Amino acid sequence: MNQKRNPGRNISSASVSVTAEGLEWDARREQRLQTVQALGSGRTPLQVIALAQEATVRVEEGMQTTLARQPPRPPLACAEGCAWCCRKVVGCAAPEVLHIAAYLQEHLSAEQMEATRQRVAERDDERRSLRQDSWAAKRVACPLLVNERCSVYPVRPLTCRGFNSTDARSCERSVKSHQHVDVPTHDPPHRLATFVLEVMPSVASGRYCPGADTAKPSLARCAGQGIYRICSFQSWAMSLLMLKTQKILQNDSQVVTIRLRFAQPLQVPSLSRWLGKFLCVWAALPAPLWLGHPFTWGDTSMLWSYLKRFKIQQRAARLRPIRRARVQCEQLESRLAPSVNVLTFHNDIASTGLNANETQLTPANVKVGSFGKLFATTVDGQVYAEPLIDTGITITNGVNTKTGAAGVHDVVFVATEHDSLYAIDAGVAGGGVLWQRTFLDASNPTGDTNNTLGATAIATVPSGDVNSGDISPEIGITGTPVIDPATNLLYLVVKTKETIGGAAHYVQRLHAINIGDGTDAATPVAIGDTTNGNTNNTQIYVYGSGDGHVTDPYNGTGKQVVQFNALREHQRGAVNLINNQVYVEWASHGDNGPYHGWVVVWDVTNVKTSGFAMKGVLNTSP
Repeated sequence: MNQKRNPGRNISSASVSVTAEGLEWDARREQRLQTVQALGSGRTPLQVIALAQEATVRVEEGMQTTLARQPPRPPLACAEGCAWCCRKVVGCAAPEVLHIAAYLQEHLSAEQMEATRQRVAERDDERRSLRQDSWAAKRVACPLLVNERCSVYPVRPLTCRGFNSTDARSCERSVKSHQHVDVPTHDPPHRLATFVLEVMPSVASGRYCPGADTAKPSLARCAGQGIYRICSFQSWAMSLLMLKTQKILQNDSQVVTIRLRFAQPLQVPSLSRWLGKFLCVWAALPAPLWLGHPFTWGDTSMLWSYLKRFKIQQRAARLRPIRRARVQCEQLESRLAPSVNVLTFHNDIASTGLNANETQLTPANVKVGSFGKLFATTVDGQVYAEPLIDTGITITNGVNTKTGAAGVHDVVFVATEHDSLYAIDAGVAGGGVLWQRTFLDASNPTGDTNNTLGATAIATVPSGDVNSGDISPEIGITGTPVIDPATNLLYLVVKTKETIGGAAHYVQRLHAINIGDGTDAATPVAIGDTTNGNTNNTQIYVYGSGDGHVTDPYNGTGKQVVQFNALREHQRGAVNLINNQVYVEWASHGDNGPYHGWVVVWDVTNVKTSGFAMKGVLNTSP
């Protein structure tokens, strides 16, 4: 958006030299105060997080718009699996840190959170021992990078979003060599991200930009006003801003494009320092503060009390007024955002189905001709479980993997009533199958554990065996699985009919599946093995006299117990994963007894080494 420039305004060249003791406080005092005012003006932490979310959405919208209007040349080369920019030194504003910490708190278990704190602390200690230029030269990876994937990608800082490469090979050489490689980038995203990073304290305090006429002006208007009122903008940019002018002829009229340049890396707190300190603060703060109590000066001052002072010299360039000149803010192109991961039923623990960070779908593009089915893939049975999506997954060769499928893919996981699990390529037209796991092979191919009871044959359960047509003609995997992104494991329950010693056994098992190749990461749990209608071999039971009760076969108490019946129990609800605990629930097939409502919990913290550990059982009608 163009803003008229004040004719006659002169900014003379000046050399700024500030002592080490004074620069950090003096140059950023206004920014600190504005942020403190924002955090202490009745806003709760959740409201401050919302400000960071809003800024992120606005930047992403600007990128999308500009990508359509001004496609970068050459095209952007950024893609899932590349972590070149995750080895850059980035800055992070206070609201962004709140946003990241909240995301970690919501998505990580206590053990994972502690491991994250440890990684951040170690990286921060390493960073403190080096000068910033040495740190950048070492190409040290961000502590939030796990298995070459950003663990906070949906809420990554604005600065991270600003790095846009146009040469994937250069990125790859840089990552593999751990040395500096000149990577060609598209600069406008980084400039806007840097600007918004500096403006965010004023955005948070309600002063979206100096001289704004509306409550929520566009980023372009905000940028224009900030550049026009150069004194205010320099206070945000810590007096390190260099303005360069470039004359461009456009439609025979003279236009001045202001480009933002920094002679040295912008001295905002590094992400590792911010986050390392803040995670400690987060853990120490009392619960009422995070449940809605507004910040005060005392609460927030600790967030930046550690900031390191430094010495730096900077020269500001002269900006001379040009006749009939206008300030034109360069727009951004968009980094192609990855698909949103759907790792559990309806997207979250509450099963809301909501993607609160949606930026790509709009009323304008969700319409006939631009929105619809992408592909169709044939599977071997009916699908009642919700398909799950995980992006940037490394598929490895194995007994279940299709020829040529190894590599990094965006994957759709589909479970069928024929007891199969598919990994389907979501990024290729046609939706090719990457691997297929069948749970009906009694021979236990290498890595697949289907047979734990010595069966000579394994099949799905015919619907007639449960006296119900609620699912027909066969019953296999019905409940939606769940994926743990920290371990790349998928948990699901498989129902089978097995021939053991010539008799029919109805079996249900809980599996932990490696999403890279479909093999078992641990020996599956035999949840229940039922014969003759109500003869149950299971460790799931409660004391009571409910339907189908038997005399205690476990402890010899003489009391009545109700056991899990693997034939009658219908695992229809989705499998859930909360704090390394897998929750599975059951009801009936068409109310045919004996059945009960069951919820069983297994701990999977060390599932790869110690297997499943049952932690709790609930029966709704004992």
